[in-house]
Amino acid sequence: MGAHLNAFTSRELTIYYMQVFKKNIKNAVDILGDMLLNSLYRTSDLEAEKGTILQELEEVNKDSMEVLLENVYFAAYREHMMGQPILGARENICSVTRDMVTNFHKTNYFGENMIIVGTGDVDHKELVDLVKHHFANCHRKPPEGLERTGMNKPIYTPGLMMQRDDEMENCCTGVFYRAPSWMHEDYYTFLLLERIFGTYSVENNFNKLNNVDKQYNSFAAFLAKRKDIIKQQAIYSPYSDCGLFGNYFMGNEAHAMDMNFCGLYFPTRFSDYIDEIEVARGKQKLYCELASLESTGELMQTIGQQILYWNRRVSRCEIAKRIASISRKNIMSTCYNWFYNNVVSLLSL
Repeated sequence: MGAHLNAFTSRELTIYYMQVFKKNIKNAVDILGDMLLNSLYRTSDLEAEKGTILQELEEVNKDSMEVLLENVYFAAYREHMMGQPILGARENICSVTRDMVTNFHKTNYFGENMIIVGTGDVDHKELVDLVKHHFANCHRKPPEGLERTGMNKPIYTPGLMMQRDDEMENCCTGVFYRAPSWMHEDYYTFLLLERIFGTYSVENNFNKLNNVDKQYNSFAAFLAKRKDIIKQQAIYSPYSDCGLFGNYFMGNEAHAMDMNFCGLYFPTRFSDYIDEIEVARGKQKLYCELASLESTGELMQTIGQQILYWNRRVSRCEIAKRIASISRKNIMSTCYNWFYNNVVSLLSL
């Protein structure tokens, strides 16, 4: 047939997807339906998959940013499911049994908990008919007696966490605040804030042809004066009933205090003043990202999340209009409500 089949997991959802030619849509829906509803979960297959997950976990642990972000979630949400690592702990992975997997499948893989999305040159009626046929055996609700766990709302708890690794050449720090969820009215403002803070790296920003002083980004200009701060990235991660916003830094250990200062100072500074040019630059960056959203895989993921959280498809035009309506004063007010005199989580690696 010729197709691409893959899956990935985040903290709130798991996505299974296939990329196929138009003539093979029927086969794709058939395979996905059979895989999600009729999997055998043989013990030998589970043991083989454990090895794959352990390899992925080992690769993730080599990425300092991924390690720091996992620490951020644990510091913010502690024992809640949102605070646990996506891939899990090594000892937990090895202890997973077939009964645990089948119980999880029965508890979470039911009709009201699934969203099926088709993107590209897809006939809507044909897709609906195929789903009705190949997902006909899917129960609308989980069986009686099985209770979904970890559904209580996570409570943000500020914390301080330091993890020492003497083999690292540089240190990494993160400063993170409580942030709005997907359904909150400040969601779009935080999308814009993420672009205003942006991403900084010595390789891309510290040279004559791309001088930060000419980019109208006060945050990047401030970082450029501290040459031993190598990287910075703003991160906004919204979920159904919670969210996190902050900045990740990497640099010389001697500048750890400067990195923490940057993460604390600029979000609160924007509650008092932000340049109109910085707002316009952030909007243009977001518009460019919307315009470049063309691949069927990216659209599939975007539409699925919109239906999951908003129960409707939101067009790029509507998103652009909402972003355009955000003023400088809106951003200052949002920063004041969420950042000014609020507690933070400080992480160091």
